[in-house]
Amino acid sequence: MSEPSLPPTTEDLLSSASAGDSQLYQRAAYQLTHAGLNPRLDEDDQVIVLTLEQGDDIVIMFDEVPSATMRLFGQWAIDSSLPTDELTRLRAAMATTEECKLAKVFLSDNTVIAGVDHLIHPQTDIVELVTVCISAVLFAIHTWHEAMGMRLDEAADPTS
Repeated sequence: MSEPSLPPTTEDLLSSASAGDSQLYQRAAYQLTHAGLNPRLDEDDQVIVLTLEQGDDIVIMFDEVPSATMRLFGQWAIDSSLPTDELTRLRAAMATTEECKLAKVFLSDNTVIAGVDHLIHPQTDIVELVTVCISAVLFAIHTWHEAMGMRLDEAADPTS
């Protein structure tokens, strides 16, 4: 009986990266790994996933054409206790996006998604940028839930 196949480690992926792979992706993976953030890497799609202490996954994607960019986002299932009216949810997402400025909030089915897009230059400190973007995404999700709660309160109080 053969031994089970284990997924490649971050170091394996970094050392086996071909010349055609994204240099930005490699740089980010290296910096995040050495900062102790333990990213999970997808060698085919060049996606990095960070799992936060509370168990939430944050996805980071890079593109170098036409400019070097990073997209960082998280997605959460919408709690069934929140209003199911799509317009109410969308209005909360728009209000949150306006308030947060940096992070954008949008919906897909019963999922709320908060994300940040950034241009990257060669001197960008990826770890610092990721840290700031994670904070912005979590703030946006918190703000969206507050907006939904306010809408629940407004629905319960016909005088508002």
